[in-house]
Amino acid sequence: MISNIEESSLTEERMLSPRPAQERFGAFRLNLVREQRVINACLAFSIGRRCPPLETEIVEILRASELEYFRQLKSSVRQKQYFLGRQVGKEAISLYFNERHLEGVEISSGVFQQPFVRYCSLDTPAVTLSHSADFAVAIAYEPGHIIGVDVEQIDSGKTEIFKRNLTEHERSLAALTSHEQNLVCNVLWTVKEALSKAIKCGMTIPLEILEVDQLRLQSDGSFVSDFKHFGQYKVCSWLLTGFALSIALPKRTELQMDVRRFGIQTQSS
Repeated sequence: MISNIEESSLTEERMLSPRPAQERFGAFRLNLVREQRVINACLAFSIGRRCPPLETEIVEILRASELEYFRQLKSSVRQKQYFLGRQVGKEAISLYFNERHLEGVEISSGVFQQPFVRYCSLDTPAVTLSHSADFAVAIAYEPGHIIGVDVEQIDSGKTEIFKRNLTEHERSLAALTSHEQNLVCNVLWTVKEALSKAIKCGMTIPLEILEVDQLRLQSDGSFVSDFKHFGQYKVCSWLLTGFALSIALPKRTELQMDVRRFGIQTQSS
C-alpha cells in the first residue's frame, strides 16, 4: 500500500490489471523455525478476484464494526481490497486454529492502522495483511513472534514513485542485481513496507530510518535484505509475475516457502 508519499494517479482500471486468468484462493502453513522450534504461522491468499464481493459474502465474512467501515468506503476498488484483506486474514486465522468456522473473529485496526485480532481465545494470534490490485495476502502467527507482510503490483506509475522515495544506496543495490532495476525497486519498497508493519508503525516514520543495507539474491531467485538501523530483522522477498512480495522476520528465524503455491510464475532475471 502506498502511504506517506505522493498519491499515485492510477485509475481503477489500471489498478485491476494485469489480471491472472482465474481467481485462486488458498491457505497453507509456513515452514517457520526459530532456535529449533517450529513457529505456528499460517498464510492465506486471494489472487485474481475480478468481481466485487456479493452481499452474502460480505455479511458472512465481516463483523459489525468491519461492516460499518466497509460501507463508508467510497471506492469499489477499496471496498474489494478491504474485503479480500479481511477474508484472507480470517482464513489464515482459521488455519492457525485448525478450525473451519470461527464465528465472531474480528480484525480491527490500531492507532497506526495496523491490524489486530479480536477473538475469545487464550491463544489469539497476531495477524499481518496486505493487498494490492487483485492480490491479497495475510499471515496469522504466534503473538510472541514478529512478522510483517507486503505485496505490491508492479506498475510503471508506482515504480517511479517508489524509486524517488528510495535512498541513493538502495537504488545502487537495485542496480547491482541481475534483475532489471525497476523491478528490484518494487521489491525494495515492499521490503521497507514489510519491516514497517513488523515494527507496528507503518510508513509513518522518515523513510531513511528503514533503509536497506544489503540485498542478496538467493540461488532460488528470492532475495534476503538486511537493514542499516534494524539489525535484528531481515526480509525475504520474491519477484512474481506482476507482483513483488516480502515477509519481514526476526533475523534468526528461518523461513522456507514454495511460492509456486500461489500459482504465479516467478519473474526471471
